[in-house]
Amino acid sequence: MLPRLQVPQATTLCLCAEWRRQNRLLQRSSQKRALECGYQLESSSADFDKAAEDVKKLKTRPTDDELKELYGLYKQSTVGDVNIDCPGMLDLKGKAKWEAWNLKKGMSKEDAMSAYVSKAHDMIEKYGL
Repeated sequence: MLPRLQVPQATTLCLCAEWRRQNRLLQRSSQKRALECGYQLESSSADFDKAAEDVKKLKTRPTDDELKELYGLYKQSTVGDVNIDCPGMLDLKGKAKWEAWNLKKGMSKEDAMSAYVSKAHDMIEKYGL
């Protein structure tokens, strides 16, 4: 019988700590970018609604990764943490959307809104309206 592969607990903790650090850096840079673009963080709800409408009018379809990122931020902003079970393995689109949303787990609604507005603004600059 082959021995089981044991992943040291410290390795798992390091990976989680690194993920949290990168997530915090992303949130800070998104907030900074939103301010630079003229969006007001205090009225982020209005900016969020405007960004959500503008993204629907892009000239070119964004990449799948960009769409998943936007979807995850949108759901985290409007609903909060994932509150549904992961779709089955045959529902590839639903599973990809669920995973994108689940990656944002723990992010506050306000931070998700700011990140969404920033990401939407970047996509508008990249693809045009």
